[in-house]
Amino acid sequence: MPEKNKKINYVNYVRKPLARRSFWAAGITAVALVLFGSVVGLAVKSQGNVLLNVGAMAFSSFLFAACGLGYGVWALFEKEKNYILAKLSMILDGLLILIWVITLIIGLQHM
Repeated sequence: MPEKNKKINYVNYVRKPLARRSFWAAGITAVALVLFGSVVGLAVKSQGNVLLNVGAMAFSSFLFAACGLGYGVWALFEKEKNYILAKLSMILDGLLILIWVITLIIGLQHM
């Protein structure tokens, strides 16, 4: 007969705290997404004839996405943490970098 007082050790993933660096990754990702939205909005508003500052915003968005991806990877090295925010940031940053690279390739082909 099994003992009724025997304690079973279950792993509770809900109570694990979020990785500390994942907050940095999420913040940097938010900045990159805001810059991306601003660039797309200004490009549509000016019908593609944008000023140099919009190009600087686009490059800054790419750099912020790369930094956010780095912080997301760095957050995965923390032990016994919940990585959901870091993984979400990494997915968004990866998609944003992919969009910028595709946009750059299309722009260079039409020169």
